[in-house]
Amino acid sequence: LPDGAKPEDLAGAAHEAVQARWREFAEEARKAASELVRDDVWHSQLDDVIEVYAAWVPLGDGEAAYKTARKRLMRLLDGRKRCRDFPQPKGDPEDRRLPKSSLDGRRETVLKAPKDTGPDARRKARLRDGEQLDVVGLTKRLAHGKRAYVSVARVAADPWLRGVALRAGDNSDVAGALKKLAEECRKLGAKVISRVDTDKFHHYAGFPYDGTAAYRNRYEDLAHEGGIERRDLAELERALDRLAKPSRQGGLGFGDPHPYLAVLVADGDRMGKLIAALGSPEDHRSFSRKLAEFAKAAEKIVKQHNGVCIYAGGDDVLALVPVDKCLDCARALHDRFASLVGPAAPPDLAATFSVGLAVGHFMEPLEDLRNYARAAEKAAKNATPDTDAMQIHAERNGLAVFVHPRGGVPFGVREQFGEEEDSIEKRLRAWAELFGRGALPNKLPYEVRQTARQYEGWENEASVRQALQPDLLRLLKRKDVRLKDREKTWVEARLRGIGSAAGLHRLAAEMLVAQHIGQAVRQANPRAAGAAPATEGSA
Repeated sequence: LPDGAKPEDLAGAAHEAVQARWREFAEEARKAASELVRDDVWHSQLDDVIEVYAAWVPLGDGEAAYKTARKRLMRLLDGRKRCRDFPQPKGDPEDRRLPKSSLDGRRETVLKAPKDTGPDARRKARLRDGEQLDVVGLTKRLAHGKRAYVSVARVAADPWLRGVALRAGDNSDVAGALKKLAEECRKLGAKVISRVDTDKFHHYAGFPYDGTAAYRNRYEDLAHEGGIERRDLAELERALDRLAKPSRQGGLGFGDPHPYLAVLVADGDRMGKLIAALGSPEDHRSFSRKLAEFAKAAEKIVKQHNGVCIYAGGDDVLALVPVDKCLDCARALHDRFASLVGPAAPPDLAATFSVGLAVGHFMEPLEDLRNYARAAEKAAKNATPDTDAMQIHAERNGLAVFVHPRGGVPFGVREQFGEEEDSIEKRLRAWAELFGRGALPNKLPYEVRQTARQYEGWENEASVRQALQPDLLRLLKRKDVRLKDREKTWVEARLRGIGSAAGLHRLAAEMLVAQHIGQAVRQANPRAAGAAPATEGSA
């Protein structure tokens, strides 16, 4: 700050600016849902949302002054945050008997009882039966106009839709069927099937509608939420059946779209340590500028991979990405961070980047999907043993990919990013292409896992390796293995590197993750597969 400026005045002005902007958003939401809102509860919660903490120290003189001052500052700020404020709840005690928000259960609902409001008002606010929202939930939903975000269903369906569009380029029947599906979505209107903002998400222009239209098991809810009868979706269902059903049933054989998407969470490693090592305000500003450049680049990278960037701030990224493109997206973000932020880091410290990917069903609660991805990111930062290579995949600079089957047990793999041909994302991509094309049978990972169980408890490592190798190579000498010579060489090289039951379990998990990704790869490129995409059930 310049001489004479009072830090407390700046902190107070910032607090007031944030509070004023929050009130603007909240007032927009209250007006949009005026028929639904209990004004007394609304106003009792309104000013109890924003929390601002501030700390300041004199900078001092000398070469080491900035580091010393910043270290003290961060300790003060941390101490201030830990001294929590506990203001007395406002409002009438009667409010305490109102239902809590369905989103987090922290505050009481600001909504009137359904019997006191009309169904149109609740539908306008996109409220589900029994859903309750507090001042924050309703403001997030309605403030600043209804700016529909791309749904998780649209991201999940994207590989299937791209695969159909790819075949439509040289097949008039497919082109006509895809056009018919889009036309039925348009006829139903945004009240039933929302339209994607293609100015912001231009990569969805080929099918600019909510992906729910591609999942017939969602039609019952679609009709209910849109205020129409299920039979009103008959034409939409016929259009979808034309694409999905096999040729023997009069369809074009694309199957049902894979109902999974990837949630990506990533951030820089040891950022606190990096920033603490910066020696001057100028170095800090330069480093911050590079982080800001990365945040802008991250949003572009996610879009280039047909994803939706939810948040990109500094070194933090949260995004939804189609399953077939999630590995490439993770690698592109990692490399861009290294090229932008790396040169601005202190000379003796490397700026590395870890990425967590959680592959989950689009019908899972978004909060759960986000938590899965955060857990994957945490795993990406932790070291993992490699018993066969007799080494540890060091902590940080990692990629972790975990699959969460609906109703099943999650599984996944983690390693550090590498530059070699055998790096984790390249291996997963190679396995995914083999499974997606049908070159390897879907039961192979389970057979590898069963083989691993047979070798558990063997104490002599040499005898394990000697006996294990023939068993593994025997798995490839079957009729349902359709590998080209180059591919067979690559697979055999992977198998020869396994010398223990633990290593074999890891290989099985790697194959299972890749197999799940392979389903989306196959749907996105049905030409390479030589057939229409497999459905979830057939996989």
